[in-house]
Amino acid sequence: MSVLVLAGGKGTRFYSQTPKVMHRILGKPMIWYVVNSAIKSGAKEVVVVVGFKGEEVERYLKKEFPQVKIAYQREQLGTAHAVLCAKKELTEERVVILNGDMPLVESELIKRLSESNSDLTIVSMILEDPTGYGRILRENRKVVRIVEEKDASPAEKQIKEVNSGVYSFNREKLFKAIEKISPNNAQGEYYLTDAVEIFLKNGWKVDVIVEKDSKKLIGVNNRYELSVAENLMKEKLLKNLMKKGATIHNPGQAYIEPEVEIEEDVEIFAPVFICGKTKIKRGSVIYPFTYIRDSL
Repeated sequence: MSVLVLAGGKGTRFYSQTPKVMHRILGKPMIWYVVNSAIKSGAKEVVVVVGFKGEEVERYLKKEFPQVKIAYQREQLGTAHAVLCAKKELTEERVVILNGDMPLVESELIKRLSESNSDLTIVSMILEDPTGYGRILRENRKVVRIVEEKDASPAEKQIKEVNSGVYSFNREKLFKAIEKISPNNAQGEYYLTDAVEIFLKNGWKVDVIVEKDSKKLIGVNNRYELSVAENLMKEKLLKNLMKKGATIHNPGQAYIEPEVEIEEDVEIFAPVFICGKTKIKRGSVIYPFTYIRDSL
């Protein structure tokens, strides 16, 4: 499979000149987590579509992940247009599409999508507050289309099943569908979500996977959501470290970055900051108010 990561947006709600996907969670840009999960999933190729300050994003990715391919979306004309910009770079039969602002997406989900036999598989989730997300419209339990919030009727806005923005496509049929998408919507953009109706009209198989843990698929659109994602990532990383034999006292005050390695029987008394490519050997004790970076 190919994994395509859409990372061209400016992120206007960040009020920043830094590209949205370059804002950091535990010391790493959001895009690092998404690409890292894509590589761990076993993807044959990973393609990232960049746009706003794309050269900055490209430089970072080429340094961290030299195997990643880059495509440019010079104009922000919507998600379907972004996918079209990467057409030449995508060579595999199956294309899994992710957003670059979803740092908690896991490699297991990507791998599962790569094994899909459907022409299109959509990942949805159920949210108590679906504001800001496209709604999944069903008839007789089968999906019939996805409507973006700005185009949704008051009744449609009450639907709690939403589109996560994660898909698995048959490559050939994906680009046939994109050729038929038009920008007749409130945004004047080419929506990738319009592909659903085109697939159904052609009799192509469309499935939906409902992700029960919506936290894994949250998108980050402002600095508050960035802090929420960082706390979730921190909890996940600390949980894994403790399950593998580290003791962390007062974990709420422990800041530990994702490339830190901690061996069994290490005891940590927070607050601490352990950053970069650091390795803590078996039997070490880290006392409060300690800062460590890039220590092997």
